[in-house]
Amino acid sequence: MSAAPERDEPHTAPDQPKVAIFTTVGCTFCKRVKAALREADIPYAEHELSKSLDLLKEVKRQTGRTTVPQVFVGGELIGGATETIELLQQGSLAERISSAKQPPLPANLQSLVEKALKDQQDTQKDELNHLGITQQELTELKQTAAKLQQAQHEVPIETHWQGLKPHKHTIKLTDLLRWLSSSSSQSASKAATQMQKAGLLGIIAGPAERSTPIDSVPEGHAASVLVRLTSQAEPKLSQPLNRLTTWIGPSRPAGKVAESLRQRILELYESHLMPGGKAVNYTALTKDQRFADYVAATAELQQVDAASLSRDERMCLFINIYNALIIHGLAVHGPRDNTLSRLHWFGSISYDIGGQWAGAYFKQSDPRTKLVVTPLDPRLHFALVCGAKSCPPIKLYTPSLLEEGLASAATAFCQGEVTVDAERRQIQLSMIFKWYADDFGSSAKERMQWLQPQLAPDQQEALQKLLDLALDKVEIKYSEYDWGMNST
Repeated sequence: MSAAPERDEPHTAPDQPKVAIFTTVGCTFCKRVKAALREADIPYAEHELSKSLDLLKEVKRQTGRTTVPQVFVGGELIGGATETIELLQQGSLAERISSAKQPPLPANLQSLVEKALKDQQDTQKDELNHLGITQQELTELKQTAAKLQQAQHEVPIETHWQGLKPHKHTIKLTDLLRWLSSSSSQSASKAATQMQKAGLLGIIAGPAERSTPIDSVPEGHAASVLVRLTSQAEPKLSQPLNRLTTWIGPSRPAGKVAESLRQRILELYESHLMPGGKAVNYTALTKDQRFADYVAATAELQQVDAASLSRDERMCLFINIYNALIIHGLAVHGPRDNTLSRLHWFGSISYDIGGQWAGAYFKQSDPRTKLVVTPLDPRLHFALVCGAKSCPPIKLYTPSLLEEGLASAATAFCQGEVTVDAERRQIQLSMIFKWYADDFGSSAKERMQWLQPQLAPDQQEALQKLLDLALDKVEIKYSEYDWGMNST
């Protein structure tokens, strides 16, 4: 009897990593396992899933593991950080890698990864299609803006006065059009308008409205119109951070705008998150070209209609945008080092969303209260970041996975920041539970009952013993909040 023919199995290409890792932004254990693999000189393919939350959910479902990292070799899950590092130390990981004949990910997960990547690319294409600009054109426009900034001997970039008001780093529109006519392959006014659409420059002063496309400015007005490169704008603490330039034309639906900004800020955050997973290099972040791209993209928020969103869509929009605003504010204006200055800082930073200033605070009488998400979900406190070392890590939220995301944020924070000692009759809480006590319940007992399901089983049991005693016999202590900036 002849031997059965061997099956034609897929093999990894010689130049492809034989290790694949699923990670998320800010994951300390993900940073740890990647550092261990690099130290062992083992190449790996990383699939960061914070931008693909549906895929993250499916990965967790298929593997039965609720945490990341998840490390694969030869089509099989070998474990998380602890298991992988143990295999490294034992020397058995190298053996598994050398004997692996299959790609690192199972075929079904690999196809899901490829689909998620295509979806991200489609999101980026959608943004450019809405602007009416191709990727190649955008690259050329950025190059033109960079050349313009260096061409001060040809185009005066200086302080121009209109009336009693000075406008720093501005260019007369006539000078800009003259320079573009000699350096651009298309008409000067069209090139300038495309730079406007891309958020690279904007009208600052003159007889034309800031939202006017430059190719619609009457020729007779051009001499009185001032424009400024976005890269040369000087943000003021009292002004919305996304008003360095004015969005011209309509915006995409609010959900799509938020998704684009979500992807951008996440890439920046991950790139400049330090190895420990908690500190951000804001100096390097602000020098990254992608930060300039993010700042330009935030201008689209000026035209979004948040009122049309459902409750969950609005909650995700504002959580994600608030967290992005805090990072943006810290990158541009830096932190504050005392209570009064911090209150002023949080009360001042803002974005213009749909024509209204949306900042960290506003009063009950403010018309923006119609956009407030009700009823209040106290788990929001574990989803919002403040840039301090004691605040929760940044995560991203989508409407389809909002409940799972909030539940995960609440349990992770509470299990890390709450300690229950039944023998000493002590409960140690984060200051968040003191500052926002009423959000968690109208009495100490209600607040502890809300907290109990968020804790690990042994801590739940310990807390139940204290609840059975009566809380007036229990000491509730609050940990000092570390307002030190999560930066280097």
